[in-house]
Amino acid sequence: MIAQAHPTPPVLARLTEAQRGELLGRWWTTMRQVAALLKRVWTASEFDQATMIVRRGKDSSTWNLLCGAYNAARAAWIATLDAAGSLGLLQASCPGKAMMLIAADLAAWHRSTGGGLHPDVGVWARLPLPWDVLDGTTACTRADVEAACADAGVDPVPSGWTGPRAPAATGRFRPTPELVHGVSIADPLWASMLRAGGAFSGKMITNSVAQTPIPGDVVVSELPERDGHVKP
Repeated sequence: MIAQAHPTPPVLARLTEAQRGELLGRWWTTMRQVAALLKRVWTASEFDQATMIVRRGKDSSTWNLLCGAYNAARAAWIATLDAAGSLGLLQASCPGKAMMLIAADLAAWHRSTGGGLHPDVGVWARLPLPWDVLDGTTACTRADVEAACADAGVDPVPSGWTGPRAPAATGRFRPTPELVHGVSIADPLWASMLRAGGAFSGKMITNSVAQTPIPGDVVVSELPERDGHVKP
């Protein structure tokens, strides 16, 4: 269960070979299902594969949501292949990543500031569409992906095209205004202590929240239930 939500090397290493094999099947199935939905949106639209720049009126939101789901499933599949010592299977079939669409005005701003398209877009444009690979219509091997990456100046392994993504570092926890707003609904006392410690403004906390005294105007009685009665 944890490996499905957090397929990192330390987690996948705890699974048996049979469990990793089951995950490989599940992720491949998920990739095919999401790719079929991507194909439906792609066919009904007029997206430019060479740039992935979209103009007003096109349904970029649906595509980008499905694109994120597909890439997450693909990354988990490759991570599981790596954990099983089976990255060699990519030589038989290696469906590429899917690229998200970018708004035309944002793309223009990138160009005006000296930027350009993400290098991965060049790889995507050189490869068969993922759904054609996953349904067996077109072949795409690791060698094909590596050749496309070489043409686009992309390192295929760390970029996630033919290797697992490097695990991201866990971010340092900092209370935020959004957190405090949520806490204030469930427990006004705790929210007040966070605010007194400087968390409400979203700035870096300089005082110890643990040493923050409870403000005198805070009600510390039990919260009422939805019907207006107080918990016993």
